[in-house]
Amino acid sequence: MGNAKRRVSAKRKRQFRGNGSTIKHSKNSSATSTNASSSKIKIPAAFDEEIAEYQRKPLTGNRIIDMEVLLNLFLQLCCPRCFEEGILLSEDSTYGLCSNFVIRCCPEVNTRFVYGMRQLGKDFSAGFKLCGTLNLPRLSKTAYTNHENKLMSVISEVSELSMQKAASEL
Repeated sequence: MGNAKRRVSAKRKRQFRGNGSTIKHSKNSSATSTNASSSKIKIPAAFDEEIAEYQRKPLTGNRIIDMEVLLNLFLQLCCPRCFEEGILLSEDSTYGLCSNFVIRCCPEVNTRFVYGMRQLGKDFSAGFKLCGTLNLPRLSKTAYTNHENKLMSVISEVSELSMQKAASEL
């Protein structure tokens, strides 16, 4: 048994038949032929091929765009967290022709919520419990405090102007 020769067979080389991104075209096919998906939805095969080509190409690279059009688009979108319309697109920094954009949601609903809680004489924990009871997304303690600080500065400014106006009338 030790001296038995093993039979070595030469493996046939597999023929390349393409990969997932290779487009297969036969000599007989025409642009008007349809595949199963396009025939089901009554779209011409040429249009179906354009869609497939578009889906294969990722959106990468540089573009020159009209900022006014982009800003108007973002104003029509809504925030995925709070569903408030009017997402703001702001330019964070520039370096030559390169710009870094930041998408911000600036809903006033959070400020109004904090203002309402302060009008009721309640604080963060009461607001946290209220949002939990109503199954609403909750503000973090930091966000709540930031809104309180913004409100405090605005209220201080308005009260100062009101006192100056009252003093000038006397």
